[in-house]
Amino acid sequence: RQTQYYACAALRSDGSIVTWGPHAPRVPPDPGYTQAEAAYFHVVAVRQDGSVLAWGDNQHGQCDVPALPPGTTALKATGGIQHSAALLSDGSVLAWGSNSQGQCDVPPLPPGLRYVDVSANGYFTIGLVSDGSVVAWGSDLTGQTQVPALPPGLAYVEVAAGQEYGLALRSDGEVIGWGSDAHGQASVPALPPGYSYSALGAGAHHGLALRESPFPCGAVKNFCPGHANTTGSPATLGVWGSLDLQDDDTHLWTAACPPGRLGLFIYGADTARLPFGDGILCISPFHPGLLRLAPVVTIDAGGHASHQIDFTSLPGAGQISAGSIWYFQFWDRDYTAGGVGANLSDAARVTFCR
Repeated sequence: RQTQYYACAALRSDGSIVTWGPHAPRVPPDPGYTQAEAAYFHVVAVRQDGSVLAWGDNQHGQCDVPALPPGTTALKATGGIQHSAALLSDGSVLAWGSNSQGQCDVPPLPPGLRYVDVSANGYFTIGLVSDGSVVAWGSDLTGQTQVPALPPGLAYVEVAAGQEYGLALRSDGEVIGWGSDAHGQASVPALPPGYSYSALGAGAHHGLALRESPFPCGAVKNFCPGHANTTGSPATLGVWGSLDLQDDDTHLWTAACPPGRLGLFIYGADTARLPFGDGILCISPFHPGLLRLAPVVTIDAGGHASHQIDFTSLPGAGQISAGSIWYFQFWDRDYTAGGVGANLSDAARVTFCR
């Protein structure tokens, strides 16, 4: 869901979109949407087949979606006042509409890097890069393209653009704001001890962030709901057994997966909410990155798969210690019509004990 200056849009669980507000454009009937965002006088959305649809005010061509490059699909669509942009499956960003402030001039990336998220607002655009850096382009009237440098060892994991300011979530759970602060929209409230931010959003003149409280030893919390797969439901992840490392009895399981397909449990030290395949990647691919729990598993006839964590054979960067917090998710092959052939479950946050 996304809110802009004159309209709001929300994606329902059945794949339909609802909009409201004084200038909310009427939604074209289509039950197969996977993502939507309200811009100023127009709405952009991604269909299940990876195509982009835009409707509403089109004075500057912001609803004239260009043809996608052959072999690519859209993962996310976003819009500003007079322009729109989409993140594509090949890691590129496509932008169209007014380019009066350079808001459609997507910066090329060095070889080996790709865009993993994009957010547009006002007359500028923000892109999150696969190395954890952030770039912004377009109007710089209030410094909204001047992204603050990262401290050593940290990465950005999520971005949100406001009208003349930007917000970015760091891998340490802090949210950084820059650009216009005329209404306090870039002045992110300080966190109480032990708390962290886990998601963010931006309106025209206000920012939002989800705050997470400290988790006690042995706590498990699911978050980041997945997209429906070929079973008609999103896959879910669970944790059972003991979370005390001395017991060596921690199990992961997943349900509502496509039977007979291959899958893999993954984990990491930070959260994200990035379009990935036909689902949402809830684990940050940065520092230390996505870690695999071998071996690959086959989903049974009931749509289930499980894995017992072997704490003696974890990847070097993924050693689990007492008191540490890790995030787990399940990836599977899933050949949804019009999709890219992979999906993900929701995610679970786990605090391990001594």
